[in-house]
Amino acid sequence: MKEQAIILLSCSPDKGQDRLHQLNTGLLRDSFFALKREASLGVDAVRWVEYESGLEDRLKTIAVLQLV
Repeated sequence: MKEQAIILLSCSPDKGQDRLHQLNTGLLRDSFFALKREASLGVDAVRWVEYESGLEDRLKTIAVLQLV
């Protein structure tokens, strides 16, 4: 699963829209849990554990947006 996310996200910008439909909540969830939990803060200054607390709500939002 992690390899799928890397391939999808590293594709060229002109082909990115063609592959966007392949992203799903399961792949995004698996990719999130594959991240290093103790890594440094991201550019948004949110720690892994803080982001995890709202993960399912965000995944539901993404699922709804994919239907639009």
